[in-house]
Amino acid sequence: MRKTLLSALLGWISTAALFGQSPGDLNSGAQLVHDPDTNSFTFSWWGEAGRIYYLQQSEDLKKWDYLPVTEIGTSSILSWGFTTTADRLFLRLKHTELQGNPIEMDSDGDSIPDSEEIQDNTDPFDQDTDDDGWYDDEEQRSNTNPRDEEDKPVLKPMEEYVTVESRWVSASWTQSGGNMAYAAWSWSWYSDDPPAGSWILTSSGEYPVLPVIGGYATFSDGREFPEISDLGEAKGKITELSETENGWGPSLGPWSVSSSYSEVSQGSDPGYPTETPNYPDLGSSSAQWLVDPYKSWIGGSIELRLAWTQDAPRPERLTQVSVALQSQSIENGVDQQIGAVDLNIQPGEPYSTAGGSTGYGAVLASADVSVPATSTEKKITRYDIVPSEGMRGVIGDVVYSATTGSTVKHFVTPQKNTELPQPDVELEAKGIDAATFTQKFDWVGAVVGATSNKCKVARGTPGRTIVQIKEKSSGAIVCQLYVWVVWVDIIITNGPEEIDEAQNGALRSSFYRVWTYDGHIKPASICDVNSEIPYLKGKPVSKVPEEQQTHALDGLVNVRPGSKWDMTRQWRTRSFANMLSGSDVNLPPGGTIFKDFPLKGNTVVHVTAAATNSLGYPMNALEGNDDSQEPPQDPYSTNTLAKLEDDDRIRASVNTNAGTAGDIYSTDRHFLEFARLEIAGKWYCVSDYKQLRFSAKFKKLNEAAANRDINQDGDMFDEIWANDGSETRRNNDFWP
Repeated sequence: MRKTLLSALLGWISTAALFGQSPGDLNSGAQLVHDPDTNSFTFSWWGEAGRIYYLQQSEDLKKWDYLPVTEIGTSSILSWGFTTTADRLFLRLKHTELQGNPIEMDSDGDSIPDSEEIQDNTDPFDQDTDDDGWYDDEEQRSNTNPRDEEDKPVLKPMEEYVTVESRWVSASWTQSGGNMAYAAWSWSWYSDDPPAGSWILTSSGEYPVLPVIGGYATFSDGREFPEISDLGEAKGKITELSETENGWGPSLGPWSVSSSYSEVSQGSDPGYPTETPNYPDLGSSSAQWLVDPYKSWIGGSIELRLAWTQDAPRPERLTQVSVALQSQSIENGVDQQIGAVDLNIQPGEPYSTAGGSTGYGAVLASADVSVPATSTEKKITRYDIVPSEGMRGVIGDVVYSATTGSTVKHFVTPQKNTELPQPDVELEAKGIDAATFTQKFDWVGAVVGATSNKCKVARGTPGRTIVQIKEKSSGAIVCQLYVWVVWVDIIITNGPEEIDEAQNGALRSSFYRVWTYDGHIKPASICDVNSEIPYLKGKPVSKVPEEQQTHALDGLVNVRPGSKWDMTRQWRTRSFANMLSGSDVNLPPGGTIFKDFPLKGNTVVHVTAAATNSLGYPMNALEGNDDSQEPPQDPYSTNTLAKLEDDDRIRASVNTNAGTAGDIYSTDRHFLEFARLEIAGKWYCVSDYKQLRFSAKFKKLNEAAANRDINQDGDMFDEIWANDGSETRRNNDFWP
């Protein structure tokens, strides 16, 4: 991540006179000159053509800050004047070759121009200025401080880095006007006693009126409304969606487009009037109406895709994300069958490229009816099955598919255990309230929860459960979630056990034991790469508790496991060494298994006469404090399918020349072997803690007194550390 600089040089405040500078001068002839008259300073150097120079300042030669200054070499002397109130000040130059526009140069390749980095006092030559594991551009997008290693982003669930974008077009068309008809009547009395009369048509006919025909269309890219002259043109506008490339924008949904076509009669001949005037009054009546019907049409189309949010980290931290959508038609007010459609976005791709209905990673819905007195609505909703509150990041998490392009999501959780005693994985239907769920949907593969739109899956035994939401009327599956309850059964095998009582001239007496551990992942199908499985393969992204801690005995620095599946162990030790120093026996120096790491038990730092050195298990149950630089696990390969492997080689020894007859040395080492799994950036224990005990016991004996040639050297004159009941057991008894 750090780019090697071509040069770096220092200057310090002085009152030296300015001397001539040339290309051959050491450190480009950089010098700092003080003007006592103005109490100002001038920093100057020879600027070679084709280079761009950056200035840094420091008051202690430890913390360096960039000054908001860049200079471009022109094969001449460059200078920079300034004043300061600092007691002391150091300056140095950095340079690189000028490439293109200096305003746009990005020397470290973090997508932030150098000119912007020096304004923000981040390092233009280091993608991670504060070395906190997050690049400057990621921190900039997350609004954290790229100069403070304590202020850094927190990796969120993957779908929170994904948004749905939409673009759309809608159009309408109307037609009214045409011929106007008219009629007029008058009343005539033809009898006085009794009074009687009738209406007489006096005039009728038609005349043309100016018709109103036209429509408009609106586009999500905000273009000017186009004029539409006929229905065919209006219908054509909703097919122009692909032209609105600039019309994409975030959209929350649900999404819908509708179309309707109506013809309404605007009037007809009303016939003769029905009212009768009072005798002897006369009367008249008239009417007019449009002969041609009123026509109205609306329609539209919408397209959806996935995009990464502005605060998304770099692709190497991301995994593919799938979003389940549901499409439905409502024809003339009647719901039709729901269809499931999914979108999938890959790290490194700006938009979704898989799934959908278009062939290029988008969902298209278009509404266009042509038959009068009909209507249609195309709806797209985002139904999903999600963990209920208190599930995600607590007992497990959502993991996306290991199959590229798959839209299946998985929830992975350890089997119910002492540390995570929750009996069930609780899920709920996102986007569907309880009343709607009761009316339209059913759960498949799970037990109904507290409300109809919630369900649960038991965590009691390992296995896979496919949880689905099914539409009642059609039987269509709306969305699904694979729930995996995982566990690792650890089988321990005893390896070689050796007791060496300083035979063959050995300098130490020792007790040695080997254990091998086979972890069987359940269900094994979670490792079947030919099936739909969650992506739990590859290197972990989060630290383990013991990372970067130094092992007390072998001195190795523990590194991050090479795979998300890991087998490790905890250990604690208690030793008694009568009249011996710590160098005589291999006791942990400094009193901790990992130096400077907190422990559960009490610690006696130094081994002294008649003292007990007692170290407890780590406080963090996920810490593997007896595991350093282990090879990666691969439970996906044919030879080790659904298996984890580990071994432990334990040796306790005492210096042959230490102590005198009658002295004793004993050490108990207790172990807890366990498996752990990184799920969505968090480590979980996925096995029982298997107990083991290694007890080494030695006593210094005089061979003559013991009447035994202990070291088998052919004489009876030696004082030898002899085995005094060393043993191994599969328990953690006798503690403290």
